[in-house]
Amino acid sequence: MLGRGYAIALAGGRALVDARDVAPGQALTVRLARGALEAQVVEVRPEVE
Repeated sequence: MLGRGYAIALAGGRALVDARDVAPGQALTVRLARGALEAQVVEVRPEVE
């Protein structure tokens, strides 16, 4: 999957599936096909259902 250009966002070592599970200022790890990034949440925009 990652080889197709997808990425996996992790918070506390767990994959994120809901934007509401993080808060502004929180650190994330983003896993890519080759390597990883460390990122920080700037804004949370939950999906409106």
